[in-house]
Amino acid sequence: MLIARSQVGYRPIKAEDEDAEEDEDAEETEDEETDGETAADPGYTRYGAWYGRSHAEHWSALFAAFCAHYAGLDEGTLSDDSQRYLESLDKAGLYTARDDAEPQPGMLAFFDLDGDEDAAADHVGIVAEVDGETGALTLIVGDVDGEVKEESCFAEWEALLGYAVLPAAEEEEPIPSGGGAVELEEPADSEEIGARLDIVYPEDEEIDLPVLTPMAAPAKAPRRAAAADEEVTINNTSIELQKSWLTDVRLNYKGADGIWHEVTADATVHKSDLMQFRMEYEVPAGAMKDADGNVVNTLTYRIPDIIKVVNPVDNGIIYDSENHEVGRYTIDASGQITVKLSDDMVRANIKGLKLAGMVNFLSQVRDIETDSEGDATFEFSESIKKDITVVEDENPNTNDLRVSKTASDLSDDGTITYRITVNSTNGTSEGVTLTDTMSDNVAYGGSFKVEHLSYDENGTLTREEYTAGGGPTVTDGNKTITYTLPKMGTNDIYEITYTGKLTDWEIKDGQVTQLKNEVTVRSGGLEPKAEVTTTVNPISKSGQLSGDEKTITWTITIRTYGKDINGYVVDDCFYGTHVDKAMLNGTEVSLPYTFPPGSKGPVYTFTVQTEAKEGIGEWASTNTATISPGKGQPGVPGPGFTVIDVHEFNPVEMEVV
Repeated sequence: MLIARSQVGYRPIKAEDEDAEEDEDAEETEDEETDGETAADPGYTRYGAWYGRSHAEHWSALFAAFCAHYAGLDEGTLSDDSQRYLESLDKAGLYTARDDAEPQPGMLAFFDLDGDEDAAADHVGIVAEVDGETGALTLIVGDVDGEVKEESCFAEWEALLGYAVLPAAEEEEPIPSGGGAVELEEPADSEEIGARLDIVYPEDEEIDLPVLTPMAAPAKAPRRAAAADEEVTINNTSIELQKSWLTDVRLNYKGADGIWHEVTADATVHKSDLMQFRMEYEVPAGAMKDADGNVVNTLTYRIPDIIKVVNPVDNGIIYDSENHEVGRYTIDASGQITVKLSDDMVRANIKGLKLAGMVNFLSQVRDIETDSEGDATFEFSESIKKDITVVEDENPNTNDLRVSKTASDLSDDGTITYRITVNSTNGTSEGVTLTDTMSDNVAYGGSFKVEHLSYDENGTLTREEYTAGGGPTVTDGNKTITYTLPKMGTNDIYEITYTGKLTDWEIKDGQVTQLKNEVTVRSGGLEPKAEVTTTVNPISKSGQLSGDEKTITWTITIRTYGKDINGYVVDDCFYGTHVDKAMLNGTEVSLPYTFPPGSKGPVYTFTVQTEAKEGIGEWASTNTATISPGKGQPGVPGPGFTVIDVHEFNPVEMEVV
């Protein structure tokens, strides 16, 4: 629903808005009729471009299908025509006639609006709200007076034919948003720390802007000036995140009830409570440069000294609002935050767009410096200051225990590094037993190391290797490791690192193997847990626009992680047209390409060159690469693993089927 609402107000790009009459003859041949009428030239829509029919006459079905696609719903019934969409859903048992249905938000609603009494759908919208008392519906509908609009009608309206619901695709593990809710009824066992970052698109789309996904593409952007065509050189260096870039800091606390509450003006917190800080910031357009004008990819920020971080983060992932990875971040125990942005985010900023982000971090209230009255002020900037009052616990519990876990990316040989952080603010009553269980596709790889981290009286972090506990006990065929830490003292932190080895992976039902790893620590009745999930990604892709903007070179990278991918098939499609030839590690091959026996890689690189279509440099140009297990299974894009990347205005879409 968020995706549909984000599109309200979108209008097609009319041909007269652009000197694009050069393709007019070609557009007249665009094949099928849509929603019952002959295609004219009403303008370009991002929904039609996504489907391969960029100038469709009627596009309400395209809009609904587009939203379903990006919401991760089952795509087996999608269509570009309202009546065919209805029939496809009816055949799948997902459509219900109006009089027999109970409309719910998220359903598709089909209409017959042309008045010809043929009872054939010619429009489809998405139900946003249902008024249970009046029966009034609020819908998000495409192609209403030439734009996406929020409309309303009554459920008994005769023009409303019926409803359909698209089942969600197989659920993936949710990506933690980093919290920030005023009250979380079901908080995670492990205290999740999150980071987000999004491009801020202006309301006026008539500027030169890159895009992150087809749905976020600008409605129109003029041809770029020569200066904008220059390649952006991004340096792996940093600048300080200025205090003036902070837009808000929200405070939540969790006490004995286990629920997160917002820290309001009159709130008091207890010494044993856990405090969460949600720091929001906005990077001004063009600000990712150092004092010498060099483009950088990293921001740093120092948390105010009166706050001590209890859960350091190493190699955390930054997601955008569509859950695509757009960077990495760390928070060390001294309070230093380092945010490294993806090249695409940096390019977006340098080319004139703001970036809006947030980072969460945690602190134990007991560690916050207060005055004699128990008051403390967190000064993040001149305009952002937060006050709290700390009181003694009514029934203090001196023991506490927390655990968190992160995982590195898979290396080409299938090695993954896990990092477990165990910490206690008030100490434990006895030793701590750690049990770490790996998924069936990962085995313990060794390199086990334990470090003890602690603060001295000046607040300085010290780190030393801990060897008294010896090595871990490995059982269950190298799937489970057990280790015992000593009784923990005040502000004790232990970091355990080790490697795992990917033993196998597969593509099944459009999904790639996920590696789930859960750790549990136990001490004196305390038993916190943490889990980390890593998805094996055997395919990645990038695109590079030529200097004359006439061709694009696409690079498809296949990683085997040591697996023999004998029989696996790679194929490529550009704007609905099959690509017949590619270069594989410098040798020309035909597509689809089937890997022969002994194909263990570890890396295979395909390159494909296509013409630049749809005014590349102004809109998106999409290329879909697929990898499938072969053996009679379909080798076409389907519901499954999708990654969006952007390279100089060119979103690149890969699907694993």
